[in-house]
Amino acid sequence: MKIIYTPADGEEQRWDWDPGTVRAKDAELIETKADATWDEFQMQLLAGRMRARRVLLWFLLRKQHPMLKLDDVDFAAGELKAEHTVAELQELREGLEDAPNVPEDRRDAALAILDKQIATQLDEGDEPAGKALSAANAKSTA
Repeated sequence: MKIIYTPADGEEQRWDWDPGTVRAKDAELIETKADATWDEFQMQLLAGRMRARRVLLWFLLRKQHPMLKLDDVDFAAGELKAEHTVAELQELREGLEDAPNVPEDRRDAALAILDKQIATQLDEGDEPAGKALSAANAKSTA
């Protein structure tokens, strides 16, 4: 997943973020800040939940600014974008189908979002590198 942060008063920053490479201690910290399990956090990111997006940006910015507090991270909704490839969306879908800590109604809703994003990307076929936007970004570009 590519995370693109373009603050109105600063330079664009980009990160390649792969949740599968996050160390356990960092994942636990993210879970605490997001008040969600690791699986739920990933679903919330995909759905465009602002708290999850803010926690992820905080986590990424902390690599450069270790003393940064979550309460210090604030951004306009359009300043943060997440792009997913079709392969990433399919991988998320597969993982979500087997995620034991996700309530069934939330799982069904997330699977529906994933299916829609995958189908849209496959139908369009003209997106560069097969990228898809998170649900929040997809709404803002529609």
